[in-house]
Formats: sequence, C-alpha cells, structure tokens
Amino acid sequence: MCAGCEEAITGKQCPICRGDYMREAASGWDALPAGTKELQLDEQPSQDELKRIAARFPRLKRLTICPEYSDEPEELDFAADGVRFPALISLELTCVGLKSLTFTEHNTPLLEELTLSNVQGECCPFHLALPQLRVLDAEHTMLGERPIDEDQFGLSLSRCPRLETVRSYKFRCLGDCNYAVLPSLTSLLLHRSECTTHLDILYAPKLREVSLQAAFDMRHFKLRNLPHASLSTVERGRANPNPTRTRTRSRTRTRTRTLTLTRTRTRTRTLALSRSRRCSSGSALRRRRRARPRGPRIGAGVTKRTSRR
Repeated sequence: MCAGCEEAITGKQCPICRGDYMREAASGWDALPAGTKELQLDEQPSQDELKRIAARFPRLKRLTICPEYSDEPEELDFAADGVRFPALISLELTCVGLKSLTFTEHNTPLLEELTLSNVQGECCPFHLALPQLRVLDAEHTMLGERPIDEDQFGLSLSRCPRLETVRSYKFRCLGDCNYAVLPSLTSLLLHRSECTTHLDILYAPKLREVSLQAAFDMRHFKLRNLPHASLSTVERGRANPNPTRTRTRSRTRTRTRTLTLTRTRTRTRTLALSRSRRCSSGSALRRRRRARPRGPRIGAGVTKRTSRR
C-alpha cells in the first residue's frame, strides 16, 4: 500500500478486510493538506523536517515556529539547499536555533514581515536581500561577532528597498561600521542595542521617527541627506571607512579651482577694462585739447589790452 492510500484510510475501516486500520492517525503538520497557507509549530523541526515542510506546503504564506525555550537547540539553516518558501509573506521565529540569518530572494522571495525573538546560535552571517520586506522586528537576539560580519546590519537593511519599519529590543552586536541607504524607512527603533557603536544613514527621505533609547554604545550616529547615495555607495563603504569623503574632496577641489579660475578671469577682465577705459579717457582728453582754438594766454608777461573811445 502506498503512503498516500495509507494516509487516506488512517483511522477508518480497511477497504479490503473491513477491519479498523490500526495505524494511529497522523497528528501535526503531517496531516494538513498541501494547500495549507498558515502553519504554527509548537516544536522546533529538524533540518530534514524543515525541508519536508517547504516541499509539502508550496502555498504557505505564514509560518510561526515558537517552541519552548531550550539551552542548546538544533541550529536550522533556511539558506540550505531544498529549503524554499516561494509564497511566504510572514515568518516568526521564537526560541529557535539558527545557523545563520540569511533570507534572500532565493529562499523567501515574497517575505514582507520578519519577526525574531530569542533566536539562539551563532547567527552568522546576517544577510538580508528581500525586495518585498516592509517590517523587521527583533528582540533578545545577538548576532555573531566575526570581523567579516561587522557591517552586515546596515548593508542588509540597504538591500531591502521597501523596508518601512525596524523595531528592536536588545538586538545586539550589530557592528562597528554600518552605512545604510533607506529610501522607504519611516520608523527606526533601536532600544538597548548593545555592542553597536556605529550607524551612518546616508539617505532616508521618509524617516519620521528615530529612537536610540538606552543604546549607550552608539557613539557614532549620523543622519544625512545625500540623494546621490545608493546601495553601491554602501558596498564601497566596506573598503572605504567614509564612502562620501573621496567624492566630497574631489568636489571641493573642483569648486575651489573653478572659483579661483573665475576670480582670476574676473580680475584680469576688470584690469584690462580699467586700462582700456583709462587709455580711452586719455585719448579723448588729448583730442579735446588739440581741438581748442589757441589764443593769447593771460598770465605772466601778457597784458590784456582794452580799447577806449
């Protein structure tokens, strides 16, 4: 008997002998139809079970995994081969062990809401590249502290162009060199974001709310308005500590040279014009003097004669 027929008659009478089929009825996600769109698991699945869930429910839109707290749970990897949720729009992970926080177009292309709470494990790398993500909510979660991942927070946010809200509480170790371009962000809340020292937002035209409450380690926070900044600017910031410095310097030098050249030309023209005017005035004065009728001058040695009748 195939597995499909066995599952169909579980708990019913056997069609052959008319006796009760003794296999215990399946419980949990195994018994759900393939068209299921919402799934909540109270126990953490294994990596193999996660692959089976992804394969069994291709239309799944909301997935919640919230087992009881455990000190050393198995670390799941959503970026592994065979794990892909093509229709998932909401993912909530609570007290789950994760090998990495990697969610991209490859494994969750339509994801709009990502909620992380008490996530355990190394969590390296933190890599988001989600074109539809709108909300990121994280609490009591610490990222890995490898040097290669120190700037992944700002870069991951920049790879989500529709991201509108970032809410966090004790979302720790976000790095010491974070640059970000956030064209759609309206709210940024980093409450008690410990071991996070740097965040430079190069462009966020829609940002209305910023809270760094109790983020005592955040010593370098900047909010700029650089419309020319883009994702490539943020990526260049990994090699250049200040991605806008080189461009600013070249612009300053260009403006200085232009201004100097303009001033020099202006002074040259003014000087030439002044000389020209002086020459013109001198020539006109000489012409006037030559055109005057000459007569006896009244002065020393000349006496004015008057006729008397």
